Formats: sequence, C-alpha cells, structure tokens
Amino acid sequence: MNIEKIEGRALVVGIIVNLIMAIAGWTTYYFSKSEAVLLDGNFSVIVSITTLIAMIIAKRKYIKTKNFPFGSYVYESFFVLFKVFFNIWYYNFSSNSKYCKNN
Repeated sequence: MNIEKIEGRALVVGIIVNLIMAIAGWTTYYFSKSEAVLLDGNFSVIVSITTLIAMIIAKRKYIKTKNFPFGSYVYESFFVLFKVFFNIWYYNFSSNSKYCKNN
C-alpha cells in the first residue's frame, strides 16, 4: 500500500477520534459546567478542522500553476503560521474570558 494512502487514512481516523472527543467534551460540559472540559472539546474541533484543511493542502501542493511553477508548497507555511496565531488567540481568549467572569 502507498505510504500517502496510509497517512491519509491515519489522518481521517484522527479526525473522527477528535470529533468524538469534542462531543464527549461538550456532553460532559453540559452536565458538569466545567469550562476546562469545554475548552478541551472546542480544541478537539479545532484540531479536526485544521487536520482536514492540512489534508486538502497536502493533496493540492503538487499542482503546478503559472503563478507557482514548482508547486503550491507556500500554502503549507501560511497554514502553519495561521494555525499558530489562531491557537495563541484561542488560549488568550479562553484565559481572558475566565478572568473577566470573576471580576
């Protein structure tokens, strides 16, 4: 079997498991009102979405166009940069919302 197919299947399994964890986190939050569990559930959704986007970028990076004659590899760098900024924003937002709630 091709290594790319094996990696693709592993990523799909990871997406499914993260979505199950997100549903479990949201269900646990509903019953316990623990915001830490809600944060875990939301993060699992973010990981699932970003993994799906990474799979799309990985499939399309080999396509050569007039603007990208060697392939669209630059999108991987932009994606990683976006993911880092989004994670920083998400953790900052979650910590600040908890701080604002107590005041």
